[in-house]
Amino acid sequence: MTRTYIILDGLADPYLGRVLSARWAQAGFRNAVDVAGQCAWLAPLEDPDASLTEAQLTRAAAIGRGVGVEIRDRLGKKFRPDNDLGALRRQSVHEYRARLATALMFGLPALALHYLAPVLASGSGLDPARMVFPWLFEMVLVGWLCVGAGFPLLWQAGLGVLHLRMTADVLSGVLIVGSFAPSAVGVMSMLVIDEPWFGRDGPMFHAAVWTMLITILGRWLCHLAASRLAGRGGIMLYHYSRVVVLWLIIMGVVAVLRDWRWALAIGLVLPPAISLGAINPFSPSWSMSFPVVSFAVLMLLGQRVFGLNIDGFEIETAAGFALIMTIVFALGWRRFEKTQ
Repeated sequence: MTRTYIILDGLADPYLGRVLSARWAQAGFRNAVDVAGQCAWLAPLEDPDASLTEAQLTRAAAIGRGVGVEIRDRLGKKFRPDNDLGALRRQSVHEYRARLATALMFGLPALALHYLAPVLASGSGLDPARMVFPWLFEMVLVGWLCVGAGFPLLWQAGLGVLHLRMTADVLSGVLIVGSFAPSAVGVMSMLVIDEPWFGRDGPMFHAAVWTMLITILGRWLCHLAASRLAGRGGIMLYHYSRVVVLWLIIMGVVAVLRDWRWALAIGLVLPPAISLGAINPFSPSWSMSFPVVSFAVLMLLGQRVFGLNIDGFEIETAAGFALIMTIVFALGWRRFEKTQ
Protein backbone atom coordinates (compact mmCIF):
# COMPACT_ATOMS: atom_id res chain seq x y z
CA MET A 1 0.00 0.00 0.00
CA THR A 2 1.35 3.40 -1.04
CA ARG A 3 0.89 5.97 1.72
CA THR A 4 0.72 9.65 0.90
CA TYR A 5 2.05 11.65 3.84
CA ILE A 6 0.83 15.12 4.72
CA ILE A 7 1.75 17.78 7.25
CA LEU A 8 -1.04 19.00 9.54
CA ASP A 9 0.38 22.42 10.27
CA GLY A 10 -0.81 23.74 13.62
CA LEU A 11 -3.47 21.12 14.45
CA ALA A 12 -3.29 21.03 18.26
CA ASP A 13 -6.49 19.32 19.45
CA PRO A 14 -6.54 15.48 19.49
CA TYR A 15 -10.34 15.65 19.34
CA LEU A 16 -10.19 17.52 16.02
CA GLY A 17 -7.67 14.92 14.85
CA ARG A 18 -10.23 12.19 15.53
CA VAL A 19 -12.93 14.19 13.74
CA LEU A 20 -10.66 14.64 10.72
CA SER A 21 -9.74 10.94 10.63
CA ALA A 22 -13.42 9.91 10.81
CA ARG A 23 -14.39 12.29 8.01
CA TRP A 24 -11.59 10.98 5.79
CA ALA A 25 -12.72 7.41 6.46
CA GLN A 26 -16.31 8.31 5.57
CA ALA A 27 -15.04 9.87 2.34
CA GLY A 28 -13.30 6.63 1.36
CA PHE A 29 -9.75 7.17 2.58
CA ARG A 30 -7.68 4.78 4.64
CA ASN A 31 -5.79 7.06 7.04
CA ALA A 32 -3.94 7.61 10.29
CA VAL A 33 -3.70 11.00 11.99
CA ASP A 34 -0.85 11.85 14.36
CA VAL A 35 -1.72 15.20 15.91
CA ALA A 36 1.36 15.23 18.12
CA GLY A 37 3.61 14.51 15.15
CA GLN A 38 1.80 17.17 13.10
CA CYS A 39 1.26 14.68 10.27
CA ALA A 40 -1.02 12.05 8.75
CA TRP A 41 -1.07 9.56 5.89
CA LEU A 42 -3.77 8.75 3.34
CA ALA A 43 -4.46 5.88 0.96
CA PRO A 44 -7.49 4.73 -1.07
CA LEU A 45 -9.84 2.58 1.01
CA GLU A 46 -11.39 0.50 -1.77
CA ASP A 47 -8.12 -0.81 -3.30
CA PRO A 48 -5.14 -1.36 -0.94
CA ASP A 49 -2.78 -1.66 -3.95
CA ALA A 50 -3.84 1.65 -5.54
CA SER A 51 -2.15 5.02 -5.04
CA LEU A 52 -3.85 8.25 -4.11
CA THR A 53 -4.59 10.56 -7.04
CA GLU A 54 -4.20 14.32 -7.03
CA ALA A 55 -7.98 14.75 -7.34
CA GLN A 56 -8.50 12.55 -4.28
CA LEU A 57 -5.97 14.55 -2.30
CA THR A 58 -7.70 17.78 -3.30
CA ARG A 59 -10.90 16.34 -1.86
CA ALA A 60 -9.07 15.31 1.32
CA ALA A 61 -7.64 18.82 1.62
CA ALA A 62 -11.13 20.30 1.45
CA ILE A 63 -12.17 18.01 4.32
CA GLY A 64 -9.11 19.17 6.28
CA ARG A 65 -10.18 22.79 5.91
CA GLY A 66 -13.39 21.83 7.67
CA VAL A 67 -11.44 21.40 10.91
CA GLY A 68 -9.36 24.54 10.35
CA VAL A 69 -6.17 23.08 8.91
CA GLU A 70 -4.56 23.41 5.47
CA ILE A 71 -2.75 20.16 4.67
CA ARG A 72 0.64 20.08 2.94
CA ASP A 73 1.71 17.13 0.87
CA ARG A 74 4.38 18.09 -1.65
CA LEU A 75 7.96 19.29 -1.77
CA GLY A 76 7.55 21.10 -5.06
CA LYS A 77 4.70 21.87 -7.43
CA LYS A 78 4.32 18.29 -8.62
CA PHE A 79 2.10 15.83 -6.73
CA ARG A 80 3.67 12.50 -5.73
CA PRO A 81 1.65 9.81 -3.94
CA ASP A 82 4.84 8.17 -2.61
CA ASN A 83 6.24 11.28 -0.93
CA ASP A 84 8.71 11.33 1.96
CA LEU A 85 7.51 12.34 5.45
CA GLY A 86 11.04 13.18 6.59
CA ALA A 87 11.52 15.54 3.66
CA LEU A 88 8.15 17.18 4.33
CA ARG A 89 9.12 17.76 7.95
CA ARG A 90 12.47 19.27 6.96
CA GLN A 91 10.65 21.57 4.53
CA SER A 92 8.28 22.70 7.31
CA VAL A 93 11.23 23.45 9.59
CA HIS A 94 12.91 25.45 6.82
CA GLU A 95 9.70 27.35 6.04
CA TYR A 96 9.07 28.45 9.60
CA ARG A 97 12.71 29.29 10.18
CA ALA A 98 12.42 31.63 7.19
CA ARG A 99 9.12 33.03 8.49
CA LEU A 100 10.69 33.64 11.89
CA ALA A 101 13.57 35.49 10.21
CA THR A 102 11.05 37.60 8.29
CA ALA A 103 9.14 38.32 11.49
CA LEU A 104 12.32 39.46 13.20
CA MET A 105 13.39 41.52 10.18
CA PHE A 106 10.20 43.60 10.23
CA GLY A 107 9.13 43.11 13.82
CA LEU A 108 12.25 44.38 15.57
CA PRO A 109 12.25 47.75 13.73
CA ALA A 110 8.53 48.05 14.50
CA LEU A 111 9.20 47.42 18.19
CA ALA A 112 12.07 49.92 18.11
CA LEU A 113 9.70 52.54 16.67
CA HIS A 114 7.10 51.73 19.31
CA TYR A 115 9.46 52.08 22.27
CA LEU A 116 11.93 54.71 21.04
CA ALA A 117 9.87 57.08 18.88
CA PRO A 118 8.05 58.68 21.89
CA VAL A 119 11.43 59.28 23.57
CA LEU A 120 12.95 60.88 20.48
CA ALA A 121 9.87 62.86 19.46
CA SER A 122 9.54 66.45 20.58
CA GLY A 123 7.27 66.69 23.57
CA SER A 124 8.28 63.15 24.60
CA GLY A 125 5.52 61.74 22.41
CA LEU A 126 2.74 63.24 24.54
CA ASP A 127 1.29 65.08 21.55
CA PRO A 128 -0.31 62.49 19.21
CA ALA A 129 -0.03 64.90 16.26
CA ARG A 130 3.77 64.63 16.44
CA MET A 131 3.58 60.81 16.47
CA VAL A 132 1.53 60.31 13.33
CA PHE A 133 4.48 59.53 11.03
CA PRO A 134 6.26 57.12 13.42
CA TRP A 135 2.94 55.36 13.95
CA LEU A 136 2.32 55.19 10.19
CA PHE A 137 5.76 53.65 9.61
CA GLU A 138 5.11 51.20 12.42
CA MET A 139 1.75 50.28 10.87
CA VAL A 140 3.37 49.56 7.49
CA LEU A 141 6.08 47.38 9.06
CA VAL A 142 3.61 45.37 11.13
CA GLY A 143 1.20 45.05 8.19
CA TRP A 144 3.91 43.57 6.01
CA LEU A 145 5.00 41.35 8.90
CA CYS A 146 1.47 39.92 9.12
CA VAL A 147 1.38 39.20 5.37
CA GLY A 148 4.98 38.10 4.79
CA ALA A 149 5.48 36.00 7.91
CA GLY A 150 2.05 35.16 9.24
CA PHE A 151 -0.16 34.48 6.22
CA PRO A 152 -0.53 30.69 6.92
CA LEU A 153 -1.52 31.42 10.52
CA LEU A 154 -4.10 34.02 9.54
CA TRP A 155 -5.45 31.83 6.71
CA GLN A 156 -6.00 28.90 9.07
CA ALA A 157 -7.50 31.27 11.64
CA GLY A 158 -10.02 32.29 8.97
CA LEU A 159 -10.75 28.63 8.19
CA GLY A 160 -11.34 27.94 11.88
CA VAL A 161 -13.78 30.83 12.22
CA LEU A 162 -15.55 29.91 8.96
CA HIS A 163 -16.11 26.32 10.11
CA LEU A 164 -16.59 27.16 13.81
CA ARG A 165 -13.45 25.29 14.87
CA MET A 166 -11.72 27.29 17.59
CA THR A 167 -8.11 26.29 16.96
CA ALA A 168 -4.93 27.80 18.37
CA ASP A 169 -4.58 29.79 15.15
CA VAL A 170 -7.98 31.39 15.81
CA LEU A 171 -6.69 32.71 19.14
CA SER A 172 -3.54 34.05 17.48
CA GLY A 173 -5.60 35.56 14.67
CA VAL A 174 -7.93 37.32 17.10
CA LEU A 175 -4.93 38.80 18.93
CA ILE A 176 -3.25 39.95 15.70
CA VAL A 177 -6.33 41.39 14.03
CA GLY A 178 -7.71 42.69 17.34
CA SER A 179 -4.57 44.70 17.96
CA PHE A 180 -3.63 45.72 14.40
CA ALA A 181 -7.01 46.67 12.89
CA PRO A 182 -8.20 49.09 15.63
CA SER A 183 -4.73 50.61 15.82
CA ALA A 184 -4.62 51.12 12.05
CA VAL A 185 -8.05 52.73 12.06
CA GLY A 186 -6.97 55.05 14.87
CA VAL A 187 -3.75 56.08 13.14
CA MET A 188 -5.42 56.61 9.76
CA SER A 189 -8.11 58.70 11.43
CA MET A 190 -5.40 61.18 12.38
CA LEU A 191 -5.36 62.30 8.75
CA VAL A 192 -8.71 64.01 9.43
CA ILE A 193 -8.84 64.47 13.22
CA ASP A 194 -6.27 65.73 15.73
CA GLU A 195 -6.31 62.87 18.22
CA PRO A 196 -6.96 59.14 17.65
CA TRP A 197 -9.55 57.23 19.63
CA PHE A 198 -6.84 55.46 21.67
CA GLY A 199 -5.52 58.78 22.99
CA ARG A 200 -1.95 59.49 24.03
CA ASP A 201 -1.23 55.88 25.00
CA GLY A 202 -0.59 55.07 21.36
CA PRO A 203 -1.60 52.16 19.12
CA MET A 204 -1.17 48.49 19.97
CA PHE A 205 0.82 47.37 16.94
CA HIS A 206 3.45 45.91 19.27
CA ALA A 207 0.88 43.38 20.58
CA ALA A 208 0.50 42.05 17.01
CA VAL A 209 4.30 41.81 16.70
CA TRP A 210 4.71 39.90 19.96
CA THR A 211 1.85 37.55 19.06
CA MET A 212 3.35 36.83 15.65
CA LEU A 213 6.84 36.22 17.04
CA ILE A 214 5.63 33.87 19.77
CA THR A 215 3.31 31.96 17.43
CA ILE A 216 5.88 31.49 14.66
CA LEU A 217 8.62 30.56 17.14
CA GLY A 218 6.35 27.95 18.70
CA ARG A 219 5.36 26.55 15.30
CA TRP A 220 9.01 26.31 14.18
CA LEU A 221 9.98 24.51 17.41
CA CYS A 222 7.02 22.13 17.03
CA HIS A 223 8.06 21.11 13.53
CA LEU A 224 11.68 20.85 14.66
CA ALA A 225 10.65 18.38 17.38
CA ALA A 226 7.91 16.61 15.37
CA SER A 227 9.74 13.28 15.28
CA ARG A 228 10.12 13.40 19.08
CA LEU A 229 6.46 14.29 19.62
CA ALA A 230 5.05 11.71 17.19
CA GLY A 231 2.64 9.22 18.73
CA ARG A 232 2.24 11.13 22.01
CA GLY A 233 -1.10 12.78 21.31
CA GLY A 234 -2.60 11.14 24.39
CA ILE A 235 -0.71 13.66 26.57
CA MET A 236 -2.05 16.68 24.67
CA LEU A 237 -5.03 18.79 25.77
CA TYR A 238 -8.09 16.92 24.53
CA HIS A 239 -10.85 19.36 23.53
CA TYR A 240 -8.30 22.17 23.51
CA SER A 241 -10.74 24.11 21.32
CA ARG A 242 -12.91 24.60 24.40
CA VAL A 243 -9.97 26.26 26.15
CA VAL A 244 -9.65 28.68 23.22
CA VAL A 245 -13.37 29.50 23.44
CA LEU A 246 -13.11 30.05 27.20
CA TRP A 247 -10.05 32.26 26.76
CA LEU A 248 -11.78 34.38 24.14
CA ILE A 249 -14.73 34.83 26.50
CA ILE A 250 -12.37 35.87 29.31
CA MET A 251 -10.74 38.38 26.96
CA GLY A 252 -14.15 39.83 26.14
CA VAL A 253 -15.04 40.18 29.83
CA VAL A 254 -11.71 41.86 30.60
CA ALA A 255 -12.20 44.24 27.65
CA VAL A 256 -15.58 45.29 29.05
CA LEU A 257 -14.59 45.49 32.71
CA ARG A 258 -11.10 46.89 32.24
CA ASP A 259 -9.96 47.86 28.73
CA TRP A 260 -8.81 46.69 25.31
CA ARG A 261 -5.12 46.64 26.19
CA TRP A 262 -5.57 44.36 29.18
CA ALA A 263 -7.77 42.01 27.14
CA LEU A 264 -4.97 41.61 24.58
CA ALA A 265 -2.45 41.02 27.36
CA ILE A 266 -4.56 38.24 28.89
CA GLY A 267 -4.87 36.68 25.44
CA LEU A 268 -1.09 36.70 25.08
CA VAL A 269 -0.63 34.79 28.35
CA LEU A 270 -1.93 31.60 26.68
CA PRO A 271 0.89 30.31 24.41
CA PRO A 272 -0.49 29.01 21.09
CA ALA A 273 1.69 25.89 21.39
CA ILE A 274 0.43 24.95 24.87
CA SER A 275 -1.41 21.79 23.74
CA LEU A 276 1.75 20.39 22.16
CA GLY A 277 3.66 21.82 25.13
CA ALA A 278 1.65 19.47 27.34
CA ILE A 279 3.83 16.69 25.89
CA ASN A 280 6.33 17.48 28.57
CA PRO A 281 7.92 15.39 31.37
CA PHE A 282 7.91 18.39 33.72
CA SER A 283 4.16 19.11 33.70
CA PRO A 284 2.33 16.82 31.28
CA SER A 285 -1.24 17.02 30.02
CA TRP A 286 -3.65 19.40 31.79
CA SER A 287 -1.13 20.25 34.53
CA MET A 288 0.53 22.47 31.90
CA SER A 289 -2.47 24.82 32.12
CA PHE A 290 -1.95 25.57 35.83
CA PRO A 291 0.94 28.06 35.38
CA VAL A 292 -0.98 29.85 32.62
CA VAL A 293 -4.16 30.24 34.66
CA SER A 294 -2.19 31.27 37.75
CA PHE A 295 -0.21 33.90 35.87
CA ALA A 296 -3.36 35.32 34.27
CA VAL A 297 -4.99 35.64 37.70
CA LEU A 298 -1.81 37.24 39.07
CA MET A 299 -1.80 39.80 36.27
CA LEU A 300 -5.44 40.71 36.82
CA LEU A 301 -5.44 40.81 40.62
CA GLY A 302 -1.78 41.48 41.39
CA GLN A 303 -2.09 45.24 41.71
CA ARG A 304 -5.06 45.10 44.05
CA VAL A 305 -3.93 42.11 46.16
CA PHE A 306 -0.12 42.28 46.07
CA GLY A 307 0.52 45.88 45.07
CA LEU A 308 2.10 44.87 41.77
CA ASN A 309 1.71 47.59 39.15
CA ILE A 310 2.39 46.67 35.51
CA ASP A 311 0.16 49.27 33.85
CA GLY A 312 1.87 50.28 30.61
CA PHE A 313 3.87 47.04 30.54
CA GLU A 314 1.04 44.49 30.54
CA ILE A 315 1.71 43.39 26.94
CA GLU A 316 5.42 42.97 27.58
CA THR A 317 4.77 41.05 30.81
CA ALA A 318 2.37 38.65 29.09
CA ALA A 319 4.66 38.21 26.06
CA GLY A 320 7.64 37.50 28.30
CA PHE A 321 5.69 34.80 30.13
CA ALA A 322 4.53 33.21 26.85
CA LEU A 323 8.10 33.21 25.51
CA ILE A 324 9.42 31.54 28.66
CA MET A 325 6.68 28.90 28.48
CA THR A 326 7.45 28.21 24.81
CA ILE A 327 11.13 27.69 25.63
CA VAL A 328 10.15 25.34 28.48
CA PHE A 329 8.07 23.32 25.99
CA ALA A 330 11.05 22.95 23.67
CA LEU A 331 13.36 21.91 26.52
CA GLY A 332 10.87 19.26 27.57
CA TRP A 333 10.61 17.86 24.04
CA ARG A 334 14.37 17.31 23.92
CA ARG A 335 14.03 14.68 26.64
CA PHE A 336 12.11 12.39 24.30
CA GLU A 337 13.80 10.06 21.82
CA LYS A 338 13.35 10.68 18.11
CA THR A 339 11.07 8.31 16.19
CA GLN A 340 11.04 7.40 12.54
